[in-house]
Amino acid sequence: VALSEIRELPRPVGEVEPQATAGEHPILAPLQQLSVSPFLLLRVRKQFVPSQESLAQGGLEVAARGPGQIPLLIDKGMGEGRVVSLLTGLTSDWSNWAQDPTFVVLTLRSFGYLGSFRRAATSEAVGSPLEMVVSGNSVLPEAEVLLPAGGSGPRSRLLREVIINTEEPLMSRIEVAIDLGQMDRDLIDGLLRPGVFEAWMVNSQGEKLYQNFAHNVAAAEGNLERVTPRELEKKLADVPLSIRTAEAVRGSGLNSPEAAHSTLLMALLAALLLVEQLLAYSASYHAPRFVGAVR
Repeated sequence: VALSEIRELPRPVGEVEPQATAGEHPILAPLQQLSVSPFLLLRVRKQFVPSQESLAQGGLEVAARGPGQIPLLIDKGMGEGRVVSLLTGLTSDWSNWAQDPTFVVLTLRSFGYLGSFRRAATSEAVGSPLEMVVSGNSVLPEAEVLLPAGGSGPRSRLLREVIINTEEPLMSRIEVAIDLGQMDRDLIDGLLRPGVFEAWMVNSQGEKLYQNFAHNVAAAEGNLERVTPRELEKKLADVPLSIRTAEAVRGSGLNSPEAAHSTLLMALLAALLLVEQLLAYSASYHAPRFVGAVR
């Protein structure tokens, strides 16, 4: 909004009318329902005055007016969002609005109003579930999901069964989420790979329906790709390094010298416990046992 001047307003003397009035706008709409003006204590000492040419622009709304019906709060479209401009200051030489109770309403509702124009996210974090929903079409029972290629290799294809909504037969969806108990490591690595995922369905007319999903790695998390032993040895060339894979150590614990020592110690401990029980039995008192009939 173009400004023409900064107008200084005289201090009111005695009982005066409210200096501000709320307009028909979502930000200050709740204040219009009050029987008494909520701006009785608001005092504006200096105010920006917008030019008449800028006020004539399309898409501009006046949410509140100040002294002399000069626009005080202006809402204007910019791109796909909105901009709310307050044409006065919040310091004591401009106004006392920061100490007025209506300032809390203005702040909270402005945040909610401006946030309602937020665009949908264009990407998600790696590992997020994939979901594609198709409505108004009858689709085939199987769908296909393309995973990002790892390095220079081809893209992996994943077949998924289409879930049909029982309440709305023409609404179908597929969902792919990481399941550590049911998926192998290669598939989990593919779902954790950054890049563009594609979900494909085919309707009953043979037309292909698809949706793209962009998954990016958060800057604080780093790269989730596994490091190969060769890369690890190259990065740590000056460090003595011994790499043991899961396949190499699988089942080796039963045959290692440490396992034999542990087994021998357990056997000795069991023998000591048995000897202790025998010694305790032999050293304890036992009542004499009578043989034959008692007279």
